[in-house]
Amino acid sequence: MKIAVLALFNEKDELLCVSRKDNHETYGLIGGKVEENEIVIEALMREVMEETSLELGYADFVYDVLHTENNIESRVYLFAALYDPKYIWRFNSLMNNEGCTLKWMSIHDLIKCTPYVSFYEEFRDFLIKRNVIS
Repeated sequence: MKIAVLALFNEKDELLCVSRKDNHETYGLIGGKVEENEIVIEALMREVMEETSLELGYADFVYDVLHTENNIESRVYLFAALYDPKYIWRFNSLMNNEGCTLKWMSIHDLIKCTPYVSFYEEFRDFLIKRNVIS
């Protein structure tokens, strides 16, 4: 299985995170499964639209990693983009069309409220090594 996720950063180096449909206390990055016959960037743009109603104009590919959860192996493709308030309306927290909450949070706070701790710890370490965050 392939999964595309977006690290959308704001000016405070916070990430736009989305809650799980079944648990609004558990968060992750925006994204989801790449459908059959869909390329990864198309899946990312579709997921961003479905989960945030935002039209993604660009995203930089960061890396991909093999991730296993519940004995299911997935290739996760991570992309990054900067939130630009000139082009995207500002929000702090709101519900998306799928009944999930959107919220800005630091990578450190995200690690505290996600079931994917090892994936986000690896991402945090990647950001620290490149002096993106401290």
